Amino acid sequence: MKQTLLLFSFLISSLAMYGQFELEIYPSNPAEYTFQADLSDFWAEPIAHARVTNKSANILNLRWEREIIDAPAEWEYRICDTIACYPTSVASNVVIGGQPNAPVPLAQNEHTLMDVHVLPRGVAGCGEIAVHLSDAADPNTVIETITYNICIDPLTAVNDQFDRNQIRIFPNPTSNFISLTKNTVVRQLWVHNILGKRVRTFNTSYNGRYDLTDLPDGLYLVSMVDAEGKVIKTVRVSKRSIRA
Repeated sequence: MKQTLLLFSFLISSLAMYGQFELEIYPSNPAEYTFQADLSDFWAEPIAHARVTNKSANILNLRWEREIIDAPAEWEYRICDTIACYPTSVASNVVIGGQPNAPVPLAQNEHTLMDVHVLPRGVAGCGEIAVHLSDAADPNTVIETITYNICIDPLTAVNDQFDRNQIRIFPNPTSNFISLTKNTVVRQLWVHNILGKRVRTFNTSYNGRYDLTDLPDGLYLVSMVDAEGKVIKTVRVSKRSIRA
């Protein structure tokens, strides 16, 4: 009788553990993304944004693991969560028995980024990338898998007279302001931090100077955007404060 009760308790406990987490994925899952990228730029880096929310009452120490289902062999990837943006060589934020070991703690209704950065390395195409989500304490039990269907196309010419290679942001690195070479095409600058969050939006003007003074030092992605809201070009800008 005692053994039967112990077995029953174990089964109930196992079922409870299996169903203890519920995740909400935004946008829809699977998610479809199409980007235009300057494939002449080796460091072009389109970002497929996603967000994961813990909808259960239990605290989840989120582990993710990247899997490339099908994609051009030249493409490289990095995953950014709320804690860090990882190098292309890192396929999981929690490597069993190794490093990194950085699970993302999520209480009820807390969320994290789950962004896939694609570095196409000059190659257009489409790819399917899966990110498997689990609890760090039970990495072999997948709670949810996010599927990212990503297509990257070459940039189309804005007009026959415009050469995007001649347009640039300066100074770079900068300690406070950035400026843009004179042109009639770029209408806005979008500034994103390395986690993919937009931190500034500037409407451009003739001889405009765009203030980054109050942003923390670090790397930023600055996108040049035309009148139709299309990204013409994205560059990396390094912000470094002047030290006395």
